[in-house]
Amino acid sequence: MRKIIGICVCLCLAIFSAGTWAEEGAPQNQYYALTLTGRVVAGETALVTAPYGGRVAPFGIREGDIIAADEPLFVLEPTEVYAPCEGVVVGIRPEVGDDAAFLQERYGALMYLEPANPFLIHTTTRNAYNASENLNIRIGEMVYIESRVYYNKSGVGYVTAVDGENYTVEVIGGNLVLHDDVAIYREPDFVNHSKIGNGKIDRNTAVPITAGGSVLSIKVAEGDRVRRGDVLMEMVEGTLSGNLRGNKEINSGVDGIVATIEVKPGARVEQRQVMATVYPTRGLQVAAEVHELDIGGIHAGDGVRVDFPGIKPTEPFMGRIESIGALSTSESGDAQYLVYVSFDTDERVRMGMSATIFVNQ
Repeated sequence: MRKIIGICVCLCLAIFSAGTWAEEGAPQNQYYALTLTGRVVAGETALVTAPYGGRVAPFGIREGDIIAADEPLFVLEPTEVYAPCEGVVVGIRPEVGDDAAFLQERYGALMYLEPANPFLIHTTTRNAYNASENLNIRIGEMVYIESRVYYNKSGVGYVTAVDGENYTVEVIGGNLVLHDDVAIYREPDFVNHSKIGNGKIDRNTAVPITAGGSVLSIKVAEGDRVRRGDVLMEMVEGTLSGNLRGNKEINSGVDGIVATIEVKPGARVEQRQVMATVYPTRGLQVAAEVHELDIGGIHAGDGVRVDFPGIKPTEPFMGRIESIGALSTSESGDAQYLVYVSFDTDERVRMGMSATIFVNQ
């Protein structure tokens, strides 16, 4: 009789123990030793950094957006280099990705513009008609030029520089020729009392085009004729790696969820500055608490099944225990420890979702 009672007590203990581990609602086709509840958290964080310095263009992404690895998140606006005058592009030195400082030190400029007006006159008022007003030369004033060698050659120009009695005229029209000796007048009929000097036709100096940073793109080719204000190049701050040359768009490189946005439209960023953080989809985990009485029955590497109340998968979400915390999360009472579970996720899983974890026997 005593043997029968002892057997019955043992059976009752076994039944009670199985009830605390294999909870109601566990899948029936496999025995699960323990059931835990938790929420989806980020297992890792990816940083989206500026590949070079520039200004942040307006963007539409928001925190919490689900993004693809190759989806453009930001655009960095480069610094545009404009043509200062009309002319022909010559002597292009850089290629995309080159450092401007090195090329400018070696060649004096990144490229040059041969001005549309090819002639200059460097002269003085010493040969001007003897009148006080002829000694007062003003930058920007229009002048009239007559050849002193060829009776049928003349032109017009304007004063581009003045230094005491010395001044420079850029020839903007006419049929004058290089090295011609000329007289310069304030009046178009070349009357003697309006003469402000003599000079010689020289070649106009090519305009050096300089900039700072690295070359993101070149908008012109050798021999192109450009107008004042045309874009010649796009420059960025910092050094460009090969795969970023000519590219203004920035992506995360991982499928995931936008966690934080660290910049605002219109702000300037430096190279390698963090612009956003992303929780990679492949790194999502479930964090759950396990009671101190249960912790001895689970181990890192144990297989698990993860169910989400709002998702009905065609196949179970299978995973494994990645780690078990060594510090209790409880401030009083029984100790609880964090368990992190990795699983095969998909696009339906969201951060913060509640989950049920079934730990394999």
